[in-house]
Amino acid sequence: LGQAADAVAVAHDAGVIHRDIKPANLLVTPNGTVKVTDFGIARAVGSASLTQTGQIMGSPHYLSPEQAEGTSATKASDVYSLGVVLYECLTGRRPFDNENAVATALAHIREEPPPLPDSAPADLAAICRRAMSKDPAQRFPDAAAMAAALHGDAAALAAPTAVTQAVTATP
Repeated sequence: LGQAADAVAVAHDAGVIHRDIKPANLLVTPNGTVKVTDFGIARAVGSASLTQTGQIMGSPHYLSPEQAEGTSATKASDVYSLGVVLYECLTGRRPFDNENAVATALAHIREEPPPLPDSAPADLAAICRRAMSKDPAQRFPDAAAMAAALHGDAAALAAPTAVTQAVTATP
């Protein structure tokens, strides 16, 4: 998954949001190299959307909450989808697999994923939980930051901190 996050980071650096990260779009070569494929619904950051407001694009099982709500995908949306793939790697199942696509998309908005098994390595569990935060501001800011955490960078694992400004009253 670190290789996949590295590849998505390259897309992010080029100003491209994938918008449909899922296991079917992650290919592993015979030598173990991961390739991210199917940029068919990708969008350039800052470009006009190809879809109307409220239209959902992507696979329902891997949609970020903001995509499920029909708003624009961001780098943090791709991070969420990578987190769902990581969840599936750690559990053998998708976190939300409801009776239909709408119910599955709504679960990404409204429900917390089922707990990870105790057998999941603590560092990977922390990465997964952060990547799958409902609040995009609480996720890794982009795939490069998630990749750094997956590659063992302890600083990348640190939770995001809110920037606060001191407000002083003038007499």
